[in-house]
Amino acid sequence: MNTTSRPSLFGRALLALLLTLGFYGLALGLAIGLLYLVYLEVAVLGRVNVRLTIFAVIGALVIIWSILPRIDQFTAPGPRMTRQKFPALFKEIERIAKLTGQEMPREVYLVPDVNAFVAERGGFMGFGMRRVMGIGLPLLHLLSVDEFNAVLAHEFGHFYGGDTALGPWVYKTRAAIIRTVVNVGQTNQWLMIPFEAYAKMFLRVTNAVSRQQEFSADQLAARTVGAQASIAGLQKVHKYGYAFSAFFNQEYLPVLNTGYHPPMLEGFNLFLKASKITEAVNKAYEEQLTQGKSDPYDTHPALKERIAALESLPAGSTLNDNPASTLVPATERLEDRIVHFMVAQAKQNGNLEHPKAIAWEDVVETAFVPQWEKSIQPYKKILDTFTPLNLFDEAQNIPRLFEKIAMAGRILPPDVKASQVPLDTQAQIVNNIVGVTLAYSLKQNGWKIQTAPGEDLVFVKNKKELRPLNFYIHLASQSSTKDQWQAFCDENGINNIRLVA
Repeated sequence: MNTTSRPSLFGRALLALLLTLGFYGLALGLAIGLLYLVYLEVAVLGRVNVRLTIFAVIGALVIIWSILPRIDQFTAPGPRMTRQKFPALFKEIERIAKLTGQEMPREVYLVPDVNAFVAERGGFMGFGMRRVMGIGLPLLHLLSVDEFNAVLAHEFGHFYGGDTALGPWVYKTRAAIIRTVVNVGQTNQWLMIPFEAYAKMFLRVTNAVSRQQEFSADQLAARTVGAQASIAGLQKVHKYGYAFSAFFNQEYLPVLNTGYHPPMLEGFNLFLKASKITEAVNKAYEEQLTQGKSDPYDTHPALKERIAALESLPAGSTLNDNPASTLVPATERLEDRIVHFMVAQAKQNGNLEHPKAIAWEDVVETAFVPQWEKSIQPYKKILDTFTPLNLFDEAQNIPRLFEKIAMAGRILPPDVKASQVPLDTQAQIVNNIVGVTLAYSLKQNGWKIQTAPGEDLVFVKNKKELRPLNFYIHLASQSSTKDQWQAFCDENGINNIRLVA
């Protein structure tokens, strides 16, 4: 068992209790005070001020309703993993649990995230809880076994330090504070002021504790597996975490929502190879290494601070630098499990049928072109007379075209006029519609599509390349003259292509 000193659970528990009592004392005090105003008015003054009574009664009821604790309804974050199907993975989790002196989590889930987590969930205000763990599929793809074990040890460090036992109290109080601020703010701005002030204080104090918990968990991981593996694991999680989130939400989910299922990790690899993504990832990572500093409202310390805190600890020796994916069967099976889980959840809302497998190179042609054709139907009468050549003139009067498009597509609420929409928003909406329409027209006129996750949509024909999705916004910004645009259309042979073929 690791002998790292355990953080003071009593001190943090006392702080959590005091903050919780302080909030509920404030809320109940204000609610009772509001109701007492009504009592004084009737019993002492012998009159009823209707406006004051309504204000006080509604305010008190909103506060009381907002602070009522809710039962924790735990929702599985992904498919559940079992020892029978993943013996090597569970053997490693069990080994790290023993090294940190902790019990195994009762449930282990696979999640689509460059992250791992532990929690004690279920029950009421922290009672009747069970330990759960989440493991991000991309972690198995990005980390070595040693680095993965360091991540596991860090998560067990939260069990070790009692963080997960206190977590429900903090989260429940935080949720109650947020509910109260939101609900009270909708009824009376003045009544919201004390709750907003308490919320800021609560977040600053509890997030400072949370950051210290992360440092303590990092130290336990370093003393269990070694600082070298811990630092390397942290670096990869910080470097690729935001990139995977962008890929998953902007590239993967849109395809899944069309009814197709491309390989997730392969797509993420392609995404990272895109030049603009590589540049953005490296730039953000360098900033974290050199400029990172924790904000008072951050729940986690900055990467730079975490690395600095670990550098003085023993580096440890390399035990297993094989990919962490060697701990599980073929990763595509894990991807299938995540997709099946997501589809099962979406089917409960009637949103998604079971998707078909598809290669990334076929995604645009098979999944998106039919979507383009469907999406441009409301605008055919407006755009049918347009060609790339006369698009220049149309782009000089954004409000005129936006009003036509907004009316044809019914994209605005009935009580909102086209003129009320900011000009830059108008330009972006028209650009999206015109861009998709032009892309569909180019496809119908024999242009071939070349793209990959993270790359621009490129159309190729006779050694010419076009990126049509931003033509309109480019012309509206007056980056080109009419003569320059005409020369461009002449050179690429697109003068007379109708936007809706």
